[in-house]
Amino acid sequence: MRNSTRILPTQDALKSVLFYDPSSGVFKWKETRPASRIGSEAGYIGCQGYLLIKLDQTTYKAHRLAFVYMTGSCPAQIDHIDGLRSNNAWDNLRACDYVENARNASIRKDNIFGVAGVGWHRRTGKWAARIRTGGRVLHLGLFSTIDEASEAYQNAKLKFGYHPNHGRPRSVAR
Repeated sequence: MRNSTRILPTQDALKSVLFYDPSSGVFKWKETRPASRIGSEAGYIGCQGYLLIKLDQTTYKAHRLAFVYMTGSCPAQIDHIDGLRSNNAWDNLRACDYVENARNASIRKDNIFGVAGVGWHRRTGKWAARIRTGGRVLHLGLFSTIDEASEAYQNAKLKFGYHPNHGRPRSVAR
């Protein structure tokens, strides 16, 4: 489901059927629906971990509805600051561009060492640290220990504007 370009309901239409609590990020129904009652929580967690809400036969990601509810419009990219896709509290959502969103990603699934930006350099038998910036990969050096390489990456990450949460362990809770 690619709904970043999908037409979203207007703020007035949304507020007529749903109540959004900015502190908790919870949506509740203002009217009785076939599968829900007034005051019950709206939505369900989809397979990618996002809270999804169905309105008039169309399914929307709740974080996009939260932006419409609060501001009347919706940016192309929205970042969940804590990385938890189902946490739609207003202070956990930020409008951003693609690069900013990627700079707040959890560690990749295929990372076998458990440390972001660090890999084994087979030819030298050392740990290599690297970071992506400006569309290029910048080599940060070779290190004797994984901790030294990780420290180099952590320092570079802050220097190049990555979010402090970038490279955190993947969220297991949805």
